[in-house]
Amino acid sequence: MDKDLSASEQELRDRENELREVQRIAMVGGVVVDLRDGFKNRRSPEYLAIHGLPPEAANETHEDWVARLHPDDRERAERQLPGSSGTPTASRCG
Repeated sequence: MDKDLSASEQELRDRENELREVQRIAMVGGVVVDLRDGFKNRRSPEYLAIHGLPPEAANETHEDWVARLHPDDRERAERQLPGSSGTPTASRCG
């Protein structure tokens, strides 16, 4: 049983490495935002690299994200972000 679990874990690691490589080659990254209980997010290493962000920005706060936006775009972006009105929601893009 331990061998099966180990093989499954290795297969998962292999798939994660393949995904990371494909994202690097294609220059695409991912971000997951969960607004059901506040603002929680996770950005892939590729997303961080594309946007010139340091590794510690992988889970930046909503306020930090807004601060990175151009001042002229902030109000519109906040209006379009599901849940920014204070009502928790979940949204999936893509």
